[in-house]
Amino acid sequence: MSSNRFEVPELFPQPKSITSLGGESELAADVRLVTNDVSPLQRKAIRSILASAGVRVVANKKKYVVDAKVESAENFDLKGIPAHLRGSYYELTIRGSEVKIRAPEQEGTVWASQTLATLFRLFLKGHKFPNLLIRDWCIMPWRGFYLPCTPGVDHLAMTDWMQLLDLMSASKLNLLILDFYQCDPVSRFDTKDASDERLLVPVPGKDDWKTFHHLEWYNVAKNCWVKETYAPVLRETEEALPELLNYGAEKGIVVVPSFPGFDSNSFLARAVPALSAKNASGKPLQAGICTTSREARAFLEQFYTSFLAKYFPTGLPFLHIGLGDFGAVPCKCKACKGKKPGELLQDYVLWLAGLLTAHGVEKVVFRAEALQQAKLLESATFAKKVASVGLKGKLVVQWKLADAKAAAPAKLGWDCWLSPIGATESWSNFSSNLPAIANALEQCRKKKLSGTVVQSDLELSNLDQAALMGAYAWEESPGSTEAILKRWLQSRLVAAPDKYLQGVKVLAQAAAIPELQTCLYVPNARLDAKGQLPPYPEAALLKLEKKASSRKALQKAFDEAGKALAILEALTQEEGLDDLELSLRKSLLADCARVQAVASTFLWMLTLREELKPGTVMKRMVTSANEACNDLAARMKIVEQNKPSGSMPATMHALGQLYQFLLQLADDLKARATRKQANQIAWTILPVEETSTTTE
Repeated sequence: MSSNRFEVPELFPQPKSITSLGGESELAADVRLVTNDVSPLQRKAIRSILASAGVRVVANKKKYVVDAKVESAENFDLKGIPAHLRGSYYELTIRGSEVKIRAPEQEGTVWASQTLATLFRLFLKGHKFPNLLIRDWCIMPWRGFYLPCTPGVDHLAMTDWMQLLDLMSASKLNLLILDFYQCDPVSRFDTKDASDERLLVPVPGKDDWKTFHHLEWYNVAKNCWVKETYAPVLRETEEALPELLNYGAEKGIVVVPSFPGFDSNSFLARAVPALSAKNASGKPLQAGICTTSREARAFLEQFYTSFLAKYFPTGLPFLHIGLGDFGAVPCKCKACKGKKPGELLQDYVLWLAGLLTAHGVEKVVFRAEALQQAKLLESATFAKKVASVGLKGKLVVQWKLADAKAAAPAKLGWDCWLSPIGATESWSNFSSNLPAIANALEQCRKKKLSGTVVQSDLELSNLDQAALMGAYAWEESPGSTEAILKRWLQSRLVAAPDKYLQGVKVLAQAAAIPELQTCLYVPNARLDAKGQLPPYPEAALLKLEKKASSRKALQKAFDEAGKALAILEALTQEEGLDDLELSLRKSLLADCARVQAVASTFLWMLTLREELKPGTVMKRMVTSANEACNDLAARMKIVEQNKPSGSMPATMHALGQLYQFLLQLADDLKARATRKQANQIAWTILPVEETSTTTE
């Protein structure tokens, strides 16, 4: 609403009801905070959210007051608002120099504070607006992200985690599902000698249960290789996880632990042989899980109950179980061998869900794949068993968007969440999957499902995913994706949102070119049928050489990334950017430089391989290789300087492999210069002791 004199600024997400109360509002950068029945945790949140907008909370102000209250629901007009959405409801009144926040539950004060923070940002930039009454509530009860435990995520420092939660809260999201344990026996990270195992948090009473990860990256600024063996930050101390959980609760976000069901595990199967799948003679296979043995279930009961008692002593709304590849390592003990896979899964799900709900978990979230494959979700018999053991209303199924079309959620008898794939593996390449996310959110709204969780390793470069989700979760008519993102940028005081969106769009198009993606180093590669890692970069080069259009496609990726770089680099020069805005834009700059680094290096290697076909290594090729090394290092420096500190090492690890190969190739060419030895050039990264060196 607006008047002749005032204009109500654009808010994001846009509240459902904004009423002008007439007269001019009077705000100030210094305010006094008054709270009534607001919990200490939420009071702290209000202070920090206002501080992020440039507001100072002081004790001696009489005129400028922010008065926050949690009152009985009877004091609010909640007609027309479904009961399960009323917890998010808030009223925000600005009249003269006084601001009043009222909410029937604690979380409403957080969302009101986020709206107020946007108003203060605009006010401090010179915007004026009349006295206002804002009423708002969400239309999607659970909305957030599912973060797999990946090489990027497990390296995040506590400050990175807090920033992530701050950014989610700013878009009024309230759910973060986080893998606490992940093990893929056929995937490798940086070595073919050990499966990819990641235990993200401490297990009570098991101080020796640690997974250490090895990460190497080239530090361009110091001209040296950094070799780090580390445990995940959340694993380093027992205080780290409670700190994360408390910070999430402060900002209105429930951090949900996720476990894979242990069906593909090898780390725990080695540590606890009784848990492991068995062969026909009962010998542990040191992988998988036996779901029937008394010893295995006793371990799982102790594992889960001690974990819940330590980290969630007052209970928790959800616990997430993967079950993605249940039965991948079949157990052939006598008890398991006598049952079909579907029977084993059914018994296990009922037992595990019963155990968890008996120890403080309100609802257990299961990924749908294994359940769907066993046809349990469409089984009336299974539905009756769920009800008979007291689990009706306590189970949630997490569908991939494509799977959700195969079953009518209303017939499942479970709560249903949709889970589109967002940006994943951002340490390797920029990605954006906003159309799939928007489609899932639209389906969720249309079918009135209880939640959407986007699977993504959310990073600054793809923060637009959170904005998109915030709009769909709160606004009645969010509009097109482009319109949503433009409003989001305007709410953050971005002076040139159209230019910003253009730069990101061009970058996304460049990064999505299939030939470029062929060139990427995959840090968590899977072994082939012979137990070998894919040869890099040789496998990519051979694939590119099969298509005449590869060079043209890589040149396009390079050129388009350059256009995006020019647009976004200009935007970093805008005056008045806060730290977050500058960091976001710098991360995108790094993504542009990364695309150019990979594309230009592979273009050069394709040309070199063509020139080597006659068989002779020329001296000019050595010079050209050194120039290619320098060019790659220069682009890597841009990445290193602009990526957030938490994700930079994993990003530089992937680029470092390409740089290591170029150094190896330059030495190889130098050692064979002027000789007809082109067929002896190694086109894959060799172990350090096998790398060719030049003798003077």
